[in-house]
Amino acid sequence: MLNFINMAAIAQCLLLAFYFSANRKKYAGSIYQAILLLVISGAIWIGGLYANKDILYYPQFARFGFFFSRLIGSILYIARGQLSINRIG
Repeated sequence: MLNFINMAAIAQCLLLAFYFSANRKKYAGSIYQAILLLVISGAIWIGGLYANKDILYYPQFARFGFFFSRLIGSILYIARGQLSINRIG
C-alpha cells in the first residue's frame, strides 16, 4: 500500500512539474515551482526507499535524502520571493 501511495505522489509531482514548466509564460515563478516539485518527488522517492528497506540494496542513494530536504526550503523561499515580486510589479 505504501508503495502505491509513494508512486502516486511521485507521479503527481512529476505531472505538475511538467505542467508548470510547459506554461512558463502564463504563471509567475512557475519554473521555480517546477523545480520544487521535482525536488519533492525526489525526497518522496528516497523516503519510499527507506520505508521499504530498499535503501539497504541501494546505499548510494542514502545521502540524497538529506540533500533533497535541504533544497526544499531554499527553493520554496526563492519561489515565494519570485511570486511576490511579480505580484507587486
